Amino acid sequence: MGPDAKFTFDQNANGTALSDFNIPTGDDASTSSDEGWRIPNVLPDGYARAFHPQILLHQVIANRIIFDMMSQNNKVNGYGELPLVTEMGSCRADSGPTTYLTHQGAKTGELIQNGVKLRILPVGDSITYGRHEAGDGGDGNGYRGRLKEHLTQNTVVFAGARAAGTMENGNFAAWPGKTIQFMADHVDPSLLHRPNLILLHAGTNDLEDRPRYSTEGNDPRGMADRLGALIDQMFLACPDAVMLVAMILPTCDPHKLVNHKAFISMIPSIVKERRLQGRRILAVDFTDFPLDQLYDCIHPMPDGYHMMGDWWYDYLTQIPPYWVTEPIGDDPVMPSGDGHRYGGVKKPAPGSEPSKPAVVP
Repeated sequence: MGPDAKFTFDQNANGTALSDFNIPTGDDASTSSDEGWRIPNVLPDGYARAFHPQILLHQVIANRIIFDMMSQNNKVNGYGELPLVTEMGSCRADSGPTTYLTHQGAKTGELIQNGVKLRILPVGDSITYGRHEAGDGGDGNGYRGRLKEHLTQNTVVFAGARAAGTMENGNFAAWPGKTIQFMADHVDPSLLHRPNLILLHAGTNDLEDRPRYSTEGNDPRGMADRLGALIDQMFLACPDAVMLVAMILPTCDPHKLVNHKAFISMIPSIVKERRLQGRRILAVDFTDFPLDQLYDCIHPMPDGYHMMGDWWYDYLTQIPPYWVTEPIGDDPVMPSGDGHRYGGVKKPAPGSEPSKPAVVP
């Protein structure tokens, strides 16, 4: 610290700062906006910020602009504004990774996480499974095929006790027509594969107003609680994993819209709570996914599945450095022969006749 800075700092510290400088102390040492958020006027180097901001305040301003853009985007799309933290300390702290990601359009073929092997477990319902796609001229691979095409710089293994589609190793843990609770009741065998990356897209069937689908009810608060419990269950089995939790695809069904928006708005808080516990978890935003890529207001068309794979890949590129570590244990042994016999469509009721499971050596 230079002599002038030290002089100013010492004066401010002992309360003898010259009045001509108008350097505030104590409770006056910050500036409040109309919205109640506060920026410190005196920073640790002892300089008052009377005119031009230095590095920390530039970062504060940039973060505020980004926050307002994201919040406005949510508001325009009917998902509510993001929560505002109204006070910050005067000392610089590590900003840390965000808990909320938006689609950025990443360049394909990037090296992910310094080239670590990716053992990916997709978890969800028919949207993850991809079963409706093959009947419309698709390949039954859901988003998995496209995602793997983009991950050319990494070794990729899909984990999961179920498989479908035409691709090799098209494994997952997903059940068409089933709820978050059903996933929780059936996901454990897939967690034995010890994925280091879990992609979770859950809640679509819970939003149904038909009780035969939404078997636990479609109250958004109850859905959020079940989602949090499922996340905790998977982290208990795979504490080293990184988890991306989808703010699920939008819907054009007016009967579901209110509950859908309410549920979506709770997901960032669910994720943030686990992030503060030290979990490597991020919410990823699919709410801007084009509705014209959904053929029934729910399921992507073939091109929509390709786009969904693009978006998942984009979110993988945004994971903070070195979060994903080498997977534990050997890769699961995938079934030989026709492990993809259903092609993603016209499959018996999920749970009654599962496809050949992968097994752990």
